[in-house]
Amino acid sequence: MTLITMKAAVAHSFSGFARFSSGMFLLGALGMALPAMAQEPLVLDAAEYDRMKAQGEVIPDRVTLREGSYSVALPRTRTQVVRPKGGSLGSCDLWQDPTPCTQAFAPHDDLPSLQVSLPFTFNLYGQEYTSLWINNNGNVTFDAAYGTFSANPFPNNAFVMVAPFWGDVDTGDPNNELGVVSYCVDDHRMVVTWDSVGYYNTHGDLRNTFQLIITDGTDPLIGIGNNVCFNYQDMTWTTGDASQGVNGFGGIPAVVGANLGDGVSYIQIGTFDHEGTDYDGPIGANDGVSWLDYRSFVFSTVTPIANIPPLVSGNVLCDTIRLCDSETFDFGAEFYSPEPDQTTSITVDGGGLSSFTITTQTTGITANIAGTIVASLADIGFHTVTITGTDTGTPEGVTSLTFVVQVIPAPGEPPVIYGDAFFCEEGVAYLNVLPLYDTYEWSFGSVGPNVSVYEPGTYTVTVTNGGECSLTSLPFVVTEVPRPSPVITGSNFSCGGTPVVLSTTESFSAYSWSNGSGDPSITVGTGDYTVSVTSDDGCVGESLPFSVVVANDPTAFYLTDPASPQVNSAVVTFNDQSTVEGGSIVSWQWVFGNAGVGNGPNPTQAFTAPGQYPITLTVTTADGCTATFQGEFVILPPGVSVPNVISPNGDNSNDYLVIDNIEYWSNELSIFDRWGAEVYSARNYRNQWKADDLPDGTYYYVLTLSDGDELKGHLTVLR
Repeated sequence: MTLITMKAAVAHSFSGFARFSSGMFLLGALGMALPAMAQEPLVLDAAEYDRMKAQGEVIPDRVTLREGSYSVALPRTRTQVVRPKGGSLGSCDLWQDPTPCTQAFAPHDDLPSLQVSLPFTFNLYGQEYTSLWINNNGNVTFDAAYGTFSANPFPNNAFVMVAPFWGDVDTGDPNNELGVVSYCVDDHRMVVTWDSVGYYNTHGDLRNTFQLIITDGTDPLIGIGNNVCFNYQDMTWTTGDASQGVNGFGGIPAVVGANLGDGVSYIQIGTFDHEGTDYDGPIGANDGVSWLDYRSFVFSTVTPIANIPPLVSGNVLCDTIRLCDSETFDFGAEFYSPEPDQTTSITVDGGGLSSFTITTQTTGITANIAGTIVASLADIGFHTVTITGTDTGTPEGVTSLTFVVQVIPAPGEPPVIYGDAFFCEEGVAYLNVLPLYDTYEWSFGSVGPNVSVYEPGTYTVTVTNGGECSLTSLPFVVTEVPRPSPVITGSNFSCGGTPVVLSTTESFSAYSWSNGSGDPSITVGTGDYTVSVTSDDGCVGESLPFSVVVANDPTAFYLTDPASPQVNSAVVTFNDQSTVEGGSIVSWQWVFGNAGVGNGPNPTQAFTAPGQYPITLTVTTADGCTATFQGEFVILPPGVSVPNVISPNGDNSNDYLVIDNIEYWSNELSIFDRWGAEVYSARNYRNQWKADDLPDGTYYYVLTLSDGDELKGHLTVLR
């Protein structure tokens, strides 16, 4: 036999463990069943074996692991964990909880368990066994323990094996962080579980969880007459590094099936080397490992066979399905043709059920059937349903799936849910049923006739009343109503001591203001206010605080130094005399006519020209209220002087009656001749009269100024 220097190079370069009476395990390079060898085995520590495997070194034909360098089995029971069971009375879940089972061996790569005795006889294609070895790499064997990590497709002559998933499992972590292999045994059944196991070399990024059940054919869990069941949960890898795998895939595929080692009697469900759900039959191309997810396969290896009958999977693999009156059960099954160039067809015997409906039925490498059973009073009792898959082999391979449907009378009328059809946001709804039943289980896990719910949803309650059958209520919908979010509207500020009216931006059924009012709107003074409102649904919500300031208006006034009027010009200091009750003045704005502007309480302003200057003072309080006072400051012009002679001869000298400073005064001027006739008059005279068309002579004037003074005199016109 030629030795292979790299385990990763081929599928069969390393074989299994053969247990000797010395307590050691024999490892050999078995590509097929080996004859006994005369040479003494090489003795290695477990650590040295691990190093050789990891580095791909030559492994001799016969290797013995030194006793004491490894731990074979841990007689430890895992803690029982109570897990809720899902499904109705008619469910059929073959997966068995592994938590109370015994760990098969210490964390390791390729070590098997000690030989495990069976309290029953397992028939593998005519060969009967009462003991076996649990191998870390996803299989159990009956002639010897094996550490073979690269799988051989079935059939082959090397391994007497039942393999739910033969691949290079690695649990080699002392803290069980790469998964655990455990087993339970009872009078007619053994369950072995590979729970969340990693792959070689100590990879835990992908995990597989799968299970093997073997029986003596009398255990109703997998059906009378069947003796093997494969159960799967999430399957995410296929190949270890030493089997040419890269990141858990490729290389030498994993194998699923059972093999007697005679080259004839076997079942192969498939070979898997990649991610995905594709599947073309047991013998075709390698398949996607996720096709196995959450499937169960039940079959029999009792009799040696030439043509392997179809393999079956589905939700009706258990012996009896009990349905209560009016309960609906959706059944389904798949038959897989295990040999090349064969297809399977399905026939059904509904067992006399009055409502047995087939919705899907196909023929092929994978044949499918699905349907619905609705239990009724007419079906009370037992009904045997038989689903038969027949392949096109010679002779025909036939697999019959038989299950019993027991229809049980319902214990009474279904319960009716009463209670709150809605609840306010972040609140609670109370649901209840009449206390007429023995047990109550709500759809969200609570028990009892009265429950509280905190989430919107559709709820049901299932009750029992002294029997197996349960009654489920009609769905009861609970909705969540948002709490109102009132927003206060109104003025945040009011001057003049005027109260503010507050209300909300929308209407509500009821109001409760922080000042004690229950009205939709309130009239308030300075303060912080909130309102609690109730919606039409009865939900209560509260607003954010709303701040109001109601302030008094100031009274604006000032005094001047010096006082008005002044003559010709003046520098004036304005002294603020404004007041405000319950507040303070913080801003002063002054307008001094066209002379300028100022600020502050006591500004100074120069007036250089005679005139009447309007003065405006605007004051603002700390609360923002304002007031204005308007006054006047007068600068009197100098006195006027009226000449007593003009000479309007056109020489541009003394042609007009020019009254000095008259431009600073508002006035009225009248001129009369010596007989008292008015010859000229003007309002606000501005030195524009020159006695046109009047003869020389003496004239008289009357000049009335804006301060009330009246000037009279005469003047001579002389050309």
